Amino acid sequence: MSRPVGDCRTTTAPLARRRPPVAAYTLAASASQEAKSYDLWACALVRHAYIDLYERRCADAVGTLSAAEKVARRGDGSLSTRSWVAAVQAEAYAGLGDLAACERALDKAEKVTGLSGAAHNGGRPRFDGSRLAEERGARYLQLGRLRTDLGPLSRDARVAELGAEIDALCTT
Repeated sequence: MSRPVGDCRTTTAPLARRRPPVAAYTLAASASQEAKSYDLWACALVRHAYIDLYERRCADAVGTLSAAEKVARRGDGSLSTRSWVAAVQAEAYAGLGDLAACERALDKAEKVTGLSGAAHNGGRPRFDGSRLAEERGARYLQLGRLRTDLGPLSRDARVAELGAEIDALCTT
């Protein structure tokens, strides 16, 4: 049986390859926690979760991202950290095949579009929401839901045109 792209039920990377980044992200998380720099702490946790996502251990990533979400709530609400955490959570949920949780996380990530000022200045974590439509489409593809209701994506003419092309390809 073949597994879809992004399926998190298998692990492929050897332990030795992930030790240096794990140590670095653990150190960053500890230092940020000690400094009570909640946004940096949440960012370190998200980067740590990327290792689990890369190794297709999405359940582990969900746990780490849940912690990042709680930490980010204590951070600066004018920054995009919370939305970035949600966008990465969507990727983990999609890897587990959980459409409902993925969509909830994507909806939370959309809140970045309501932020202004320093939240979009290219600083950490450099998440401004400009690629949310692409992110949503990638998650639906990861979930094998090409013909799903695209919600806010349907208002984007490029997405509607691409959706029509995909539908045409699927029916021929």
